[in-house]
Amino acid sequence: MIKAHRQGALDGLCGVYSLINAKRLLFPRMSHAQCVDLFWDCLAWLHERKEFPDFLMNGLSINTMIALSKAVIEISPPTVARMRPFYRKNCSLESFWDDLQKIHSSQKTATVLRLNSGEWKHWSAISNVQKHCFTMLDSIGKKRVFKHHCTLGEIWEGVPYNLLLNSALVYTRSES
Repeated sequence: MIKAHRQGALDGLCGVYSLINAKRLLFPRMSHAQCVDLFWDCLAWLHERKEFPDFLMNGLSINTMIALSKAVIEISPPTVARMRPFYRKNCSLESFWDDLQKIHSSQKTATVLRLNSGEWKHWSAISNVQKHCFTMLDSIGKKRVFKHHCTLGEIWEGVPYNLLLNSALVYTRSES
């Protein structure tokens, strides 16, 4: 029996979707039309930068995600603010998790994070961080990732997810 490909399994658009989903988490009343417009603006920006079609096969780097965020996501109404609290920070998984949990508990927040497994690299929007797991707004079928399945280092049996903490983009509603 042939299994259907999961949506997005043949392209590298998870970065674009994760940015749009993060914005939707902050503004749940965003219309479908606003999301479509944002999606097309992202693709047009990537095309102008000659990123197309390379990103379709290889996904988006952290530098491209930040540039795309600045050029499209942060300035398109409604506006958002971005921070990188873990950039160049050397910490343990426990410290990273605790800090991310504090950030998410103090204000309306959405985080975009890159997860790696042995088979794939994937950007996702995180909506909620609890003591033992975080919840994703994602179409890959994974809704929760448990802390005991994560590492900041090498992936090994029983710990399938490497979290790239330098890639964490934390969004809040813009004050302007």
